[in-house]
Amino acid sequence: MPLILLTAIREHQPDVERLLQHAGISVYSFGDITGVHTNQSLNLSDAWFSAGIEKVDAVFFFSITTEALAEKVKQQVVAFNESIKAAFPIRVFILPITDSSLS
Repeated sequence: MPLILLTAIREHQPDVERLLQHAGISVYSFGDITGVHTNQSLNLSDAWFSAGIEKVDAVFFFSITTEALAEKVKQQVVAFNESIKAAFPIRVFILPITDSSLS
């Protein structure tokens, strides 16, 4: 059971919601966040939110789902990012949940 995390600039919020829906993720949470880039990179994908812009209005999505659905979301995000070649791609992370209070 993985936890899937997605970050995107606010303008891509409808795109992320559409990707989640098409992948079959029907339960998720999201909220507003501010991405900060200080140009003091230790790599970590160098441009987590932006390159050269100090603050970016963004959204953060997360859901606990199945491995298959998480992989489907990841594939759709990769295809979306390739199709738009944007300066601010959607970021997706899949993390294993090793312990929880879920039954």
